[in-house]
Amino acid sequence: MILLYCLLILLGFTPLIIVVIKISNVQKLKRHGVKVEGIVREVTGSVSSGLSTVIIEYPVVGTPHIVSKKLTVGGMPYSVGQRLILYYDPVQPHEMRFDSGKGFILLIVFTLLLAALMIFLCFWISDNVANTSFTTMR
Repeated sequence: MILLYCLLILLGFTPLIIVVIKISNVQKLKRHGVKVEGIVREVTGSVSSGLSTVIIEYPVVGTPHIVSKKLTVGGMPYSVGQRLILYYDPVQPHEMRFDSGKGFILLIVFTLLLAALMIFLCFWISDNVANTSFTTMR
């Protein structure tokens, strides 16, 4: 039973770990990367499908190159011509991240709630198993 509790808690904290890693990657690029303004060139998909494809172009500073990056995003958050602040790795210009700003706060709150739910489930399962064991022993 302890193994089940550990698995549930680990499952609850996995999304939080992923979000923390993503935040770390953005912070690293903010410190060591190049800040540029990208432009949304194309948006395909629909709100009803849930996922959209976005093509963003941004310049590689100090060169005549323009990087065109195709991304899959949830919903339809961008429009053609929209300008976005992003950071890219100067060694690998195709490695870029958006300046998410406060967008991570919602993800952290959601993942903390998910982790708390998993811990609650462990206690709930423990109480129900204890009560079931006690009533079947009579």
